Amino acid sequence: QEWHTRVGERQEIQLADGTLLVVDAATRVTVRQNWLRRHIHLHGGEIYLDVASDWRSFHVATADIGIRDIGTRFSVRNIDRHLAVQVAEGAVEIRHAGGYTRLHAGEGISHDPEQSGRWIHASLRNDDIAPWRQGFLVFDAQPLHSVLNELARYHAVWFDLADPALAGPAAPRRLGPRPATRSWPSNSRRCCESSSRAESFR
Repeated sequence: QEWHTRVGERQEIQLADGTLLVVDAATRVTVRQNWLRRHIHLHGGEIYLDVASDWRSFHVATADIGIRDIGTRFSVRNIDRHLAVQVAEGAVEIRHAGGYTRLHAGEGISHDPEQSGRWIHASLRNDDIAPWRQGFLVFDAQPLHSVLNELARYHAVWFDLADPALAGPAAPRRLGPRPATRSWPSNSRRCCESSSRAESFR
């Protein structure tokens, strides 16, 4: 089964095993379950999982990393290969090019190929983990162009900085776009497309 949210849309999906899958805006995800394992492939975007207890293993794959759930609630993000995993409860084991990393509640790692290319570990407050579920976005001294690219996932508009010098300043920490939420049963299929328009900021 595959779900694809459009710009500004959010979905909550109850999977057949009882797991809650929350799909953020502009996200595509594929779910496969059989009698041996449960597997989710995040093609792009961001998801939050509240994994139901089950004897079958639960795995998430995105880009070139694999994540094994160890009874938990966690989020996974892949925006243009900028990757992040954050754990709200329990633990996960992450397989990546640098080896294996185990994260516990209140921990996260991120990888930005345009920066150092290293995996960066961080301690997190609970309300910093997938804050988009409550209609908020959190920015921590990110450049303006990164903030605008993120906002474009929640609004049918493409932001263009006419003056490259504007790309540098740090952004506000917390914004509230509040995208719409829709709930879908696990046997439904939802694929959406959204048009966008361009705007310039001077």
